[in-house]
Amino acid sequence: MSPTMRLDLSIVLPQLDAEDACVNLLTSRLTQHRGIEKAHVVRENGGAQLCLHYDPNLVSLPALQRLAQETGTQISERYRHEQIPFKGLNTADAAITLEQELQRLEGMIHASANYAAGLISVAYDSTVLERAAIDRTIRGMGARTTALAPSDSTGTARAYPQENTATGEPAHAGETPARAAEHGHDHDHGSAPGFLPHWMQERWTLILVALAGLFLLIGWLGEQYLGFSPTLSLVFFLLAYLAGGYDIATHAIPALLKGKFDTDVLMLAAAAGAAILGEWAEGAFLLFLFSLGHAGEHYALDRARNAINELGALMPSTARVKRGDQLVEVDVNQVVVGDVVVVRPGDRIPVDGKVTTGASGVDQSPITGESVPVVKNVGDEVFAGTVNQDAALEVEVTSLAKDNTLARVTQLVAEAQSQQSPTQQDTERFTARFVPIVLIATVLVVIVPPLVGWMTLQDSFYRAMLLLV
Repeated sequence: MSPTMRLDLSIVLPQLDAEDACVNLLTSRLTQHRGIEKAHVVRENGGAQLCLHYDPNLVSLPALQRLAQETGTQISERYRHEQIPFKGLNTADAAITLEQELQRLEGMIHASANYAAGLISVAYDSTVLERAAIDRTIRGMGARTTALAPSDSTGTARAYPQENTATGEPAHAGETPARAAEHGHDHDHGSAPGFLPHWMQERWTLILVALAGLFLLIGWLGEQYLGFSPTLSLVFFLLAYLAGGYDIATHAIPALLKGKFDTDVLMLAAAAGAAILGEWAEGAFLLFLFSLGHAGEHYALDRARNAINELGALMPSTARVKRGDQLVEVDVNQVVVGDVVVVRPGDRIPVDGKVTTGASGVDQSPITGESVPVVKNVGDEVFAGTVNQDAALEVEVTSLAKDNTLARVTQLVAEAQSQQSPTQQDTERFTARFVPIVLIATVLVVIVPPLVGWMTLQDSFYRAMLLLV
């Protein structure tokens, strides 16, 4: 039986998990080397290890370790993994379209756009695809990146921005992408015009829905009961069209120009058909209902985004570190394993660590959900983001800020929100085929009956609009 050697995967491929496509690339390349019989990943105790089966007569243990690390470095430098904070998209469908456009880029290995977290995750071959081309694609889809992601020594771009491009100010050190997006109150307001007051931008979709409903109601009441002239009623219906269709059109039209069909396109086509038939009230009512659905989607996804922001807000940005006989307040990202941090009563604990001095009750509900404080004594473990309540504690740091429990929870929440259920995947595949089929069927219903003498063009057009709706 061949001997084996195991290496922590985090050492060979830093910042990548065992499910990443680059792990398969690593094992494939290693098995091509003389003396390595098999390479695979073993998961143990919540971690992942690279396991190499080798022939000691052909390759020595030090050479094997050096080969694994060199191969990992080559892959990390060539195949880059980045998380890019973004804004500017007004629907989850737009994020899906952006994701599809990124997947089409030559050299792109994987791309996903998390609308709720405001993050785009990409993995790409840097010898084929440049980061500038990715940024151009993002801007071309109507989105904008909110910060630059600098590279670290491994060639893997960090998810933490250096600068808030909306304000020109440095981003807060140690903040997560979602928290960086929140910095400076530069929230994503969908398709709201930038010149509007901030309070209007925050409620833009709700304002549009309210205006669409109000104009529709006035136009209908005026036409039916208040004796409005047809022209005056039409003015209110047109205003309802503008208010109800604005949010839909800002997504559907750019997508349509890129050959993307979704239910927004069907709704705009139905509203346009109703207008051609002179059924302005019906068309305005359709747009009002659909804009109401869009507003509900915005509300639900904003709550999801806020959930991530609230997790990020739990992380203190500074820590009081003992330096000899002095206490020095430093950025939480500059704290290293082994440092001793002093936490006063009432402060949030800024690090994961073990208590070295003191005893106090700690509110761990943000992390564990426990409803009552837990008493911490010397040797007990504490978590970043929890609240020290009773007395001062000295805590020896056991994890860096980017690896602490709160950071991992935030990352898991963001990843969970970016994952699609099988039902959602099936629905998207169905919609991609359903919408073009309906549009083609609508055109056929308009054209074919008059050609064969079954009905007039006006009747066939009316039936086509019924089909479309």
